Amino acid sequence: MAKEIPDLVAIARTGTGKGAARQARRNGMVPGVVYGGGVDPMAIQVPFNELLKRLKAGRFKSTLYNLKVDGQDDVRVICRDVQRDVVKDLPTHLDFMRLRRSIRDSDIGVVISISSVTLPEGAKPTIDRDFVIANISAPSSLRSSDSDEEETSEEEEATTETEETTEEE
Repeated sequence: MAKEIPDLVAIARTGTGKGAARQARRNGMVPGVVYGGGVDPMAIQVPFNELLKRLKAGRFKSTLYNLKVDGQDDVRVICRDVQRDVVKDLPTHLDFMRLRRSIRDSDIGVVISISSVTLPEGAKPTIDRDFVIANISAPSSLRSSDSDEEETSEEEEATTETEETTEEE
């Protein structure tokens, strides 16, 4: 069973730049930016304690989050960078990238090669052969749970067949 995408609550920042970022840090927040997805970048701030818990839990940069900002639509984001204080090793700034649901006609197990991508006019690949640029696969946690379910169903089938054979004799 797939895990639910965790929520990350943030507050929109009105100012940008060094002064606004310092003010956010004084208020117990970590400033950040959400960019990508064909939309203008959005300045945000995340509560320091909440962020620190998630960083210590691990896999922060490889987890897909549902970013909730007041007055904005929820957005799926992934962390691209966490800047840290060089002495204290505490987070000082975050960069998130918006994800668009644009991988059309693709499913788990699909291999995408350069020939299936439409390049801009005048651009050409540097290598003449048709090479793989993406391999869509399930996360390892999903693969292991699927294989466990298959093994369990195979064991149940084998047990049922053995019971039927024993009853016939």
